[in-house]
Amino acid sequence: QASASGIVLEHRGGFLLPDHPTPLRLELQLSPKLAITVMARPIRQFDERLCALKFVAISDVDRLSLMEHLDREERETQTLLESLVAAGKLLC
Repeated sequence: QASASGIVLEHRGGFLLPDHPTPLRLELQLSPKLAITVMARPIRQFDERLCALKFVAISDVDRLSLMEHLDREERETQTLLESLVAAGKLLC
């Protein structure tokens, strides 16, 4: 899960947050042709496998690219759900 201000990551091997976590440099591959780089600080661990990170440094251009990507994915998901609902109505 991602937003303009952070991301939640899942790691099958689990996370171990230090007492004073330092920012991590992450490269997020949004599409085959688009990657953005952010600095993110771990802020919360939900269980052994999920960790929330807050973006502490991201360029304006990268933040805009991330928001456009998330908007596009949300529209595509909504279109797919509407198609599935319509197909279900045809079967009834």
